[in-house]
Amino acid sequence: MPANNLQTAITDYYSQLARQYDDNRFGNSYGRYLHRQEKAMLLNMVAQWQPPILSLGCGTGRLMELASHGADISAEMIDVAKGKYPDKAFAVCPAATTPYPNGLFQGAFCLHVLMHLPHEDIMAILAEAHRIIQPSGWLVIDFPNQLRRKIVKQKETGWHGNSSFTLQAFAELAAQNGWRIQQFRGLLLLPIHRLPQWLRPLLYPIDTWLCRTRLKKYASYYLLKLQKQ
Repeated sequence: MPANNLQTAITDYYSQLARQYDDNRFGNSYGRYLHRQEKAMLLNMVAQWQPPILSLGCGTGRLMELASHGADISAEMIDVAKGKYPDKAFAVCPAATTPYPNGLFQGAFCLHVLMHLPHEDIMAILAEAHRIIQPSGWLVIDFPNQLRRKIVKQKETGWHGNSSFTLQAFAELAAQNGWRIQQFRGLLLLPIHRLPQWLRPLLYPIDTWLCRTRLKKYASYYLLKLQKQ
């Protein structure tokens, strides 16, 4: 799909879903589990950061308590986020072309964004983040684990969540845009979506611990903290 058509498709998809997004994606036991694990790991990575901090691709503001600024391509998603956080600063813009000046942020996080995009768009976002983040600042991103997808023989299905990487492949991609991996965690090592709902909370501490061990390389998703070089 051409870049402009893909951007329009993604914008339209999330704009139509904006009012129901939180309940649709994070109002069920699987969504709550993922949110809990993501937030805990993200909080650990950003704990020492000082504002301003950007949530790049902030959506409806799910993690805005950890940021001072939010940016998203969907005006409808931003409207929902503003309703939750009227004291935060928001911008409607693509992640690769933000309105912020050079070096404004000490750090940024960009979750559930790169997984939808082709490599050239991901490169553009990494370059833009490098521009707006201070020297030696940080960027936290996530993406599906290509190794895990090969193991479970997951098939490609359109643009939604379709871009996956090995750790080495993403490290090389990031290095081309001035980033070095400083820290990496796994997300969802256990197949939580295939397990009974009542069992999921009991397995949460085990899964979270495993995602910090050497087994994290087999997790469903990778969460990386990158440092600007």
